[in-house]
Amino acid sequence: MSDAIEKAKELGQAIIESEEYKDYQRYKLILEEKGVINKALSFEKANAVINSGKYNENDKVFKDAKEIVKSCENLNEVKDYVSSKQKLNQLLSAVNGTLAHITGMEAGDNDCGGCGGCSKLN
Repeated sequence: MSDAIEKAKELGQAIIESEEYKDYQRYKLILEEKGVINKALSFEKANAVINSGKYNENDKVFKDAKEIVKSCENLNEVKDYVSSKQKLNQLLSAVNGTLAHITGMEAGDNDCGGCGGCSKLN
């Protein structure tokens, strides 16, 4: 196996040992134990709808998303989960950006890895 793959495994282990990953896993477990993980996932999807710019405030989809967000706003468990997931995503993005910079394979200024899967690139 190549040295790069071995280093990638070490990097993966370092991420698993990071506070960001541990916090994310801890808050995810709390949501699962309380039976509200689906509420958190709905909250994330609703926020994505609201922030997508695809819908105006009069669209049913937009209104439904606003209701979901409103129903979750005061759930500390959901807030903690979403915050920890954002921090983990920031770490992963920073790692990806560092690898892209070092290898000269930067994807541009899209703030992502350039997978082509998001609307920024389409």
